[in-house]
Amino acid sequence: MEENIYKIKAGSAFQVLDETRNLSSVLFTPDTGVTYDVVDPDGATVIDGAAMAETATGKWSATGQSTVSWVLGVYTVIVYAVHSGKTSIKENRKAFELY
Repeated sequence: MEENIYKIKAGSAFQVLDETRNLSSVLFTPDTGVTYDVVDPDGATVIDGAAMAETATGKWSATGQSTVSWVLGVYTVIVYAVHSGKTSIKENRKAFELY
């Protein structure tokens, strides 16, 4: 079965969405907000520590911009949230494919 993956053209914008939940699965706002990195297929970080905006309690969104010089292929997005001195890391190894 072929996996569906979000595809974007080089030089286009893309969206990053995330949720922050506590151990009881309740949406909440972490102390320091939420940031994200984008890693290319070769392992190079092309966006580092970009801020995300909270659209509602515990719901986060950001719009990133690819460039035509980025390597074509499948990209990883890593989202970071820090609360009470502890860092939560979520990694999506197949966030989008640049073509």
